[in-house]
Amino acid sequence: MEEGKKEETLSDLASRGEGVLSPEGSPPEKKKLPWYFRSWIIILAIFSFGPLALPLLWVRPRTGVWLKVSVSVLVIAMTVWMVIGAMEYYNLMMQHMQELSAAMEGM
Repeated sequence: MEEGKKEETLSDLASRGEGVLSPEGSPPEKKKLPWYFRSWIIILAIFSFGPLALPLLWVRPRTGVWLKVSVSVLVIAMTVWMVIGAMEYYNLMMQHMQELSAAMEGM
């Protein structure tokens, strides 16, 4: 071995994707993800179905845990905020309906 050169181990080569051959003797290919793991599909699902789409995010293999947790917290917080807003709107509409009913009885 030459001086100054570090001997690379098989794991070093494998971590860079070099020097590793598939059983057929060809370099490994990046496997294409199924359509339902594509980023834009997951984003569309989250905007369409809210927290019901989070399992799709969590089973996606190429997404880091930090991003999964961040998106999950954000989606759940937005869902809670929207539910509280809907309840406030419902109460406001019921109040207006009672006022309208009382005004109609007074005629």
